[in-house]
Amino acid sequence: MALVVALLAHSRLAAPLRLEWLARRWGLFLVAFAAIGTLAWLLRPCPGGMGVPPRRRSRRRAMRAVVALVSWLSGTLAAELALRATGRYGTWLERNGAGYVSPYDARGTLPLVTLGAGRRFTMSQPEFSHEVVTNSLGLRDDERVVEKPAGVYRIVAVGDSFTMSQGAALEDAWTRVLQRDLNRLERVERVEVLCAGVPGSDPVFGLRLLEERLLAYGPDVVLLVLNGSDVMDLMTRGGFERFAPDGTVRYRSAPTWEPLFARSHLFRHLVFDYGGFDYLLIHRDDREAREAEAVSGLLEAGRRFSGLAERSGFRPLVVLHPLIQEVHPGPEGPGLLWRRAVGTQLEALGLPVCDLSPWLRARIASDALFEHYWPIDTHFTPRGYRLVAEGVAEHLAALPGFPAARE
Repeated sequence: MALVVALLAHSRLAAPLRLEWLARRWGLFLVAFAAIGTLAWLLRPCPGGMGVPPRRRSRRRAMRAVVALVSWLSGTLAAELALRATGRYGTWLERNGAGYVSPYDARGTLPLVTLGAGRRFTMSQPEFSHEVVTNSLGLRDDERVVEKPAGVYRIVAVGDSFTMSQGAALEDAWTRVLQRDLNRLERVERVEVLCAGVPGSDPVFGLRLLEERLLAYGPDVVLLVLNGSDVMDLMTRGGFERFAPDGTVRYRSAPTWEPLFARSHLFRHLVFDYGGFDYLLIHRDDREAREAEAVSGLLEAGRRFSGLAERSGFRPLVVLHPLIQEVHPGPEGPGLLWRRAVGTQLEALGLPVCDLSPWLRARIASDALFEHYWPIDTHFTPRGYRLVAEGVAEHLAALPGFPAARE
């Protein structure tokens, strides 16, 4: 019976029969059903009583144990299949066709995070597919001469996959759109926008890349692009202490039960709905403290960014942009609190801050959200990236020293 329920949950009958609701809300029902049935079968009177020979009774007890084990395993398997069918407990990577990857796993991570130099590959997700070509720095950008040519005003955008414009072809990337738009008017200097966005990066890795590789290109302006995923990254990776003296990278330690979490959606159902944990494997009682530590890490990145700008002579600009759930979140919804705290405190450090949330909220209607963000992947669509480029261009034009249009 339990196995039939699980198979139906995978079928097209799941929606009309409301079996998905059953799996989501009562995932343990199948296991309990199998366990209770097995227990009742084990406790039933043995036919023949004491008149049964000892050897036959032993065989019957062994058979009962085997049937009990098989029943329990089939109930557990049925619950696992039913919960997987709902997709409720899948991670972002799993929902986009990949396997589970631990946010605490730093194996193979280098202090300089890039895509790898001279690569050409196709980035495929369920909702889109586009080519990615990297330059000698391992970035999705044109090959640039290191020494800045005369008459060129250089902008470098440092960030993660949103800065790389995952979900859009290169010509629709917001850094490329920004460069085209800024050069549409004839200016006293030609504007170049270098894209230094790397999927999986964060401000700690980004500043390392800026200091060791990108400053050689003589940027006039550096954009440090932040979003809510950076807070989550720092919650699991830690801040600048991740760089060990031996040149390796070390993140925070994962819970000892993470291997079971990685393999079982039934176990995720238990730790989420009954244990009080989230997808970062952080308990609700510890989340506020971990968020505060992450925000402190972002502020430390801001201080280092400000100091680097002063020493190197470029103008800094921090760009904050909302994730899909933060565009129309309500008065105290997700993303608002960290952006207010970080934005206000970065401005107190003397850093100019461009918060794109009001800009995007005014231009993206709630019923048009999925025209600007991919629903499953959750990155911007090309249309969304265009709005990002337009919002950043407006703030750049107000920076002192930005090239003016010719009369």
